[in-house]
Amino acid sequence: MTSILVMLYFDYFSSVDHNSIYHDVFHEASRIQSLKRLFVSQLPSYITTDDLHDIMNDFGYVKDCNVVMDREKRESKCYGFVVFEDAEPAALALDANITISGRDISVAIADSTRGLGTR
Repeated sequence: MTSILVMLYFDYFSSVDHNSIYHDVFHEASRIQSLKRLFVSQLPSYITTDDLHDIMNDFGYVKDCNVVMDREKRESKCYGFVVFEDAEPAALALDANITISGRDISVAIADSTRGLGTR
């Protein structure tokens, strides 16, 4: 009986397309990684990277964060990026209604090809 099970096991796994499995696993891992990076826009101009970090840290551990600045004017462009350690807090931030000084903030998954957000 054991030898029959072993033969069936080897027959099954020898017929599996391992490249396809590796591709699927890699694709899923990449998708999960991309869900951790968020595009945050419609920020008040006075919000700093530290402020954005503190706001988003309420959802979970923030691995990286920055508010994009205009180099010439040295002013905020009123948007930024947040990278969470895990996808779960990113999902919470996506679903939250974040308001700063009466202003609704837009949160979207960052588009890895352009760096901007997609919903």
